[in-house]
Amino acid sequence: MRKQAFIIFGLLLSITLSAQQRGPAIGTTVENPDVHDPVAAFCDGRYYIFTTGLSVMSSADMKTWRFEPRPLSETPRWAADKGFRGMPWAPDIQFINGTWYLYYSYSVFGKNISAIGVATNKTLNPQSPDYKWEDQGMIVESIPGRDEWNAILSVVVQRARPKT
Repeated sequence: MRKQAFIIFGLLLSITLSAQQRGPAIGTTVENPDVHDPVAAFCDGRYYIFTTGLSVMSSADMKTWRFEPRPLSETPRWAADKGFRGMPWAPDIQFINGTWYLYYSYSVFGKNISAIGVATNKTLNPQSPDYKWEDQGMIVESIPGRDEWNAILSVVVQRARPKT
């Protein structure tokens, strides 16, 4: 497990450094992974990287990558009802009691109006018959006039896990 953690850390560091050295890319490809806020997980013999926008890439050897289907094909109803537009950002992925939890943020730029949602799946492998992302809705939000913070995953996830 420690070896995998070091490998994943090295991969994320190299992606970040290469993106900084190249400058902004016109488009992201598997050869040019100019991504934001990457998190990684390992499932069924493949490494999966989730990024802002909920793009997903996978690799068996961490050298050859391919794009995978996005977990959410459109803005979830709860987010649209709250007025969130655009892409979700800053994902986190965790495996808890046999279920993958994909946390993601939405926010209104320049205001502390933000929320975190979560989608679940039994597997990260799109080839599996058990593959199906299900959005579980919002788990926490910040509200102007009440809160002096934004719902950001690195701060909130540990306190906002759904009951299992």
